[in-house]
Amino acid sequence: MNNKYVRVDRQSVCMGDDCTAPNEKLLSVCEKDMLSDIFQKISVCLPQMCDVIWAVDSGKKVIGYIITDANNQVRYELCLKDQVFCELGIEAMHCSYFHQKSFEYQNEKNGRIIEEYPECRNLFDKVRCCMNERFLYELKVNGGSLCIWGEWFGRSCDNFHTIETVQWRNNEVILQFKDEEFLSVSSPVGIVNEKAHLVIRDASQILWTWYPCGREHTYENLYVRQYTKRADGTILRAEGKRCDIKNSDGTVFYPMGDHAVYLG
Repeated sequence: MNNKYVRVDRQSVCMGDDCTAPNEKLLSVCEKDMLSDIFQKISVCLPQMCDVIWAVDSGKKVIGYIITDANNQVRYELCLKDQVFCELGIEAMHCSYFHQKSFEYQNEKNGRIIEEYPECRNLFDKVRCCMNERFLYELKVNGGSLCIWGEWFGRSCDNFHTIETVQWRNNEVILQFKDEEFLSVSSPVGIVNEKAHLVIRDASQILWTWYPCGREHTYENLYVRQYTKRADGTILRAEGKRCDIKNSDGTVFYPMGDHAVYLG
């Protein structure tokens, strides 16, 4: 049997990482490699930092955790039985980064530091609670045509976008599609999760990124449609190369539909 490859990407840990996101690598998987062997290979590819935890997911479920202590010693906590990796049917994995400050934020009104999951005893317990919340939802739809605020990408019901992975974060859901297309929805509200379609009724920002047909998949060729909902309810729309579009860019866009996102 020839070696297969599994795609692994990771969350950015600094501004420099943002320019090369999704920081993706192809890992070679041997026929007899166990899940623990794959975690060892992943840990070598991750930035070397102390006191951090990487949560590894398949886009549908949490697979395990890579934990580096203060002495730079690495250990793994698997959520699945340690078994032959090729038997799991996993094609891609995503690594989310957590550290001591990941669960603290400042109250805008009084400036006080608020701690998330105060009932948890340590960082690892907090990470597990966070990841469990992210994966309470598993999308039922496999893909479809995409419509954002009533605007179709291509003609209505023309292009079919196949979902490969889903990443749930604190206030964001990221769908990765075949051919390296991405849909990022911040602060999603009113999610209708059905086999025939996915509907998100409202969102604070939506990013749809893709590579034009025939272009090399490099950051310079990455395009984006960006919809940002302002405090007064108006929506700014911007489109162009990802490297040229800023969060504040765009012109006023008048929605042509009732839903922020429709996929089906």
